[in-house]
Amino acid sequence: MVPVTGFDDMSLRALYILGSKGRWFNGVGLKMIFTTSTDKSIGSGAWQLQPAYGILNIFPGNKGSFTLGIDYRFSIGGNKYQNSSISVLGIAPNIDYWADKFYIGYYPTFTYNFKNAVWSFPIDVEAGYRILKQCWLSFEYIIPIEKNKPFKNEFGIKLRVDVLKGRKKV
Repeated sequence: MVPVTGFDDMSLRALYILGSKGRWFNGVGLKMIFTTSTDKSIGSGAWQLQPAYGILNIFPGNKGSFTLGIDYRFSIGGNKYQNSSISVLGIAPNIDYWADKFYIGYYPTFTYNFKNAVWSFPIDVEAGYRILKQCWLSFEYIIPIEKNKPFKNEFGIKLRVDVLKGRKKV
């Protein structure tokens, strides 16, 4: 099998902290997904919205975090690949470790696809390295563990830019 390469869909995320108590935070978010993929096996081909709610606990000494999030992703408008519309519930119990210039984490999102009536429980590991003060280069590998895999193994390279000035110590 020849691997497919190219650009995935592009996403933009906005988060808003509703409240905090000590090292605990809760908030809402919205992810917007733009259909920019260069191949139908890489991207969905659909414009999407993904509202979310989550809680976060930052470990003492800012050495990592535990997050529990829930989101619902759905397509809006047409689909350039004529795929069926998207309707997916996500539950994400994530844990990670932060160092000064790198991080590593386990970021599975357990999903339920309402269109196909299928659950997915992937293994999802990501590691990143700070290349500039507010810029991270990361690598992610996702493996579906179900017998009837709802998607293929995925490897991704991401460039993340933190547009906020610094982080508050807790």
